[in-house]
Amino acid sequence: MLKEGPPAKRAFLPTPLLGFLAVLLIVTLVSAARYLWLVYVHHVQFVPVFILPNSPGVYHWDFTIFTRQFHHFREPGFWSYQDIPFNYPATTGLAIAFFYKFPHPVLAYLCFLALLIVGGAWLWAARLRKRGISAVAAALFVIAFVASYPLRFELQRANIEGIVVLFTAGAILCFLHRRYWLTATLIGIAAAMKIFPIILLGLLFSRRKYKQMVWGVGVAILADLGSLWLLGPSIAVAHRQIAHGIAMFQQIYVETTNKSMLICDHSLFALVKLLLIKFGRANAPHLLHIAVPIYLATAALTGLLFFFFVIRKLPFLNQVLILTLCAVSLPPTSFDYTLLHLAVPFALLSLYALDVWNAGDAIPAGLNAAMALFGLIFADLNLFGMHGSLMGPTRAVAILVLLGTLLRHPLPWRAFDQA
Repeated sequence: MLKEGPPAKRAFLPTPLLGFLAVLLIVTLVSAARYLWLVYVHHVQFVPVFILPNSPGVYHWDFTIFTRQFHHFREPGFWSYQDIPFNYPATTGLAIAFFYKFPHPVLAYLCFLALLIVGGAWLWAARLRKRGISAVAAALFVIAFVASYPLRFELQRANIEGIVVLFTAGAILCFLHRRYWLTATLIGIAAAMKIFPIILLGLLFSRRKYKQMVWGVGVAILADLGSLWLLGPSIAVAHRQIAHGIAMFQQIYVETTNKSMLICDHSLFALVKLLLIKFGRANAPHLLHIAVPIYLATAALTGLLFFFFVIRKLPFLNQVLILTLCAVSLPPTSFDYTLLHLAVPFALLSLYALDVWNAGDAIPAGLNAAMALFGLIFADLNLFGMHGSLMGPTRAVAILVLLGTLLRHPLPWRAFDQA
C-alpha cells in the first residue's frame, strides 16, 4: 500500500492533474463538435465515428465475430470456419470460451468489464481523496478518465483485451508490493494471451529477480501449451490453425496501407504506413512485407539497448510507464483498446503528482508535459483529418514524445522505489 503524504489543501487539483483534465476535455469536446458539424450540417457521409459504446456497424464485433466457432468449442467444427479464422493465441481463446458458457456471452463479458472499471475507479478515487483533494475533484478526475476514448472503444468493440489488462494491471500492483513470484505469474499468463506483455518482465530484471523472470517465461509457455491442448483436437492441430489465423491477421491488418486502418492503430509502425501513403506508395504491399521484419528487428534492438543503458537505471515509476508504453506501441499493429494497459500506470502517476504537491516540492521536470500527453493519448481525435488517417499516427507521435519525456526526466517516488 502506498503511503500518502500530508493532505493537500491549496487548490482544486494540482497543476499536472489539471493539465491532463484540460487537454482531455478540450480535445474531446472539439472532436465531438467537429463530428456533429460534419454529419448534421454538411451531411458528410463518412466521418470517423466519435466513439460511443453503441456506435453502429461495429457493435461488439470483436467478440461476436467468433460466435460460430465457440458454439462448437472443443468440437471438430471449431476450426471449420476458414472465412473468419480464429486469430488469437490459444490462452485468449480459453478466456473467450469462458464467457460463451453464459446464455448471453457478450452481456456477461461487458458486465464483468463494468465491474472491473467501477471497482478500479472507486479505489483510485479513494486514493486521491486520501491525498487531500475534495470528493468532487476526485470524482471529476476519475470519471473523466473512465469516460475517455479507450474505455469507450473497448466497450464498443467488446474486445477480450480487457482480460489481458486485468493480468497486466495485477502484475504491476503485485510488483509494487514486492510480490515478485505472483508478478511473474501474472505477466506469464498475460504474455500467453498477447505476447507483448512479456516486456514487463524487465521490471523483474531491474530488481535482479532472475528466477522469477524464468518462471514468468515458463508460465507463458505452459499456459500456451495447455491452452492448445484444451482447444484440441491436438496441440499440433490447434497450433497450426492459430498460426494460419495470425498469418491472415498480419496480411489484413499489418501488411496494409488502408487509410481506414490508421483510425485506431497507434503503433509506431503506423507512422511508417503514413509515410508510404504520403509518398504515394500505398499500393506497394511488397514494401510493407519487407518493412515489417526490419521494423521488428530495429524496435527490438533499440528497445534492448535503451533498457540496458537507460531504462533500468531510472526510478521504478519511469520504468513501469516506459515499459507499458513500449508494450502497447511497439507491435506492428496495436489498436486503441490496448491503451487500457496504461490505466494503472497512469493512476500511479497521478498519485505521484499529488504526493509531490503535498510535500511542497517543485514539480519535477517533465511531469506537466507527461500528464498533458496522457490527456492527448486518451482523448478522441476526430479533429485530425476528414477520414481519420491522422488519428492513429497522432496518438503514436504523442506516445513517442511521452517516451522521450520519461526517458529524459526521472520521477523519483519514495513510496514506489522503497515500496
